Amino acid sequence: MKKPLTFFALLLFPILAIAAPTKVYEIEVMVFQNIQNELEGNELWVNERINLELKDIDKAVEVKGVPREDSDLTKAREVLDADSNYRVLTHKQWLQNADPQSGAKLVRFSTEDGDLDGTFKFFMSRFLHVDLNLIYKQKESKSIFQAGNSENAPMMAFQLRQRRRVKSDQIQYFDHPKFGVLVQVKQVKESTN
Repeated sequence: MKKPLTFFALLLFPILAIAAPTKVYEIEVMVFQNIQNELEGNELWVNERINLELKDIDKAVEVKGVPREDSDLTKAREVLDADSNYRVLTHKQWLQNADPQSGAKLVRFSTEDGDLDGTFKFFMSRFLHVDLNLIYKQKESKSIFQAGNSENAPMMAFQLRQRRRVKSDQIQYFDHPKFGVLVQVKQVKESTN
């Protein structure tokens, strides 16, 4: 008797999945440079072999969303802006559906000066996920290379590549010694009319 019930449940599952409404989330992302050299100790940075040609970067879309003044990450930005050990590179906020990974849009994060470039992907698998692939480029300081101007200074590139499960309303911190990323996703409440 249980087999026919299981059979019908399997037939209904695709219909229920199609009928389920897509959830909308408010996504907020802030990328900042870490200027606290003393945290590195005596670590000697060498140029990592990073492929500077990011996969699917040409398919990524730019978002222009300006963060709300009362958002959690705007409050965090105020703290970072007041501390000379950090420099905010970019801070954006936008609405996005929680689509499956194959259909989720790829968002491009870049700065006008070219210091930061990369992609951000938010998607729903069984749970919510964020996939980051960011490259931060930093010119070496003049104290190390005395000759020449800063425009000709050697460039170091650092990559933050990470995929992580995230929970709604929680602030996630993606860490690299040279730069960090704060991410918060919040499900948009459906209006009841």
